[in-house]
Amino acid sequence: NGFNKISYPLPRDIAARTLSRMGVSILPEIFRFLENERQPFEVEQAIDIIGHIVYTDQLNIDSKMLIRISEKYSEFPMIQFKITRCFSGFTDNQAKQFLYTRLKSSDVGFQFEAARSLVLSGRYLPINEPKLHEDVLAFIKQLTRKFSGRKKPRH
Repeated sequence: NGFNKISYPLPRDIAARTLSRMGVSILPEIFRFLENERQPFEVEQAIDIIGHIVYTDQLNIDSKMLIRISEKYSEFPMIQFKITRCFSGFTDNQAKQFLYTRLKSSDVGFQFEAARSLVLSGRYLPINEPKLHEDVLAFIKQLTRKFSGRKKPRH
């Protein structure tokens, strides 16, 4: 259903949006930032920035660092959620496998986000493999209709 945020964004959200608008040139610095120990909320913001830039600029970059972040912060559901959402711009096989795992999750929220990311990334959606909630299946059909034929060539 997307985000229905009704409050004014937090300062860190504003900072993340500003950094995202700076574009591809800041990605190396964001990745360096993530190489050090960080608080979970800092990791969340960095993931948002990466996801926005990769999706908007349609970059072909490797997801290995974000997979490592996912493993390192495995006990933080919001980080897992943010990475799942971030991977809507990634097309490599590791991101695909990560999303398939989330699609098979018993958590319907993760199923929704994984389905969204798989559709937006132009990946095959294995609808018959996992036992998907009927609302997730309806969501997949709606997204597929909305985004079919919109895929642009990647850089």
